[in-house]
Amino acid sequence: MAIVGAHLTLPRRIELDAYLRYASALPKPALRGYTTADVHLGWWPSKYVELSIVGRNLFDPQHAEFVTTNSLNEQVHRSGTIKLTLRR
Repeated sequence: MAIVGAHLTLPRRIELDAYLRYASALPKPALRGYTTADVHLGWWPSKYVELSIVGRNLFDPQHAEFVTTNSLNEQVHRSGTIKLTLRR
């Protein structure tokens, strides 16, 4: 597995975090390798408020991250979130 990440502080109180993950295939139990990315874009209109957009597992609609011996193996799905954070 390999992970590369970056954090950028941009003008106008904007932050960008990005992570690229690679996992190679496994032979037993068989599991396909995958590459995916997570991204967070946040804007701070004041020091107490953050509005952000987050995307996870962006490269494929879904992928398996582990396999068990039962038949209930779950897929990790692509997702997106809009979040408002208030701080004191």
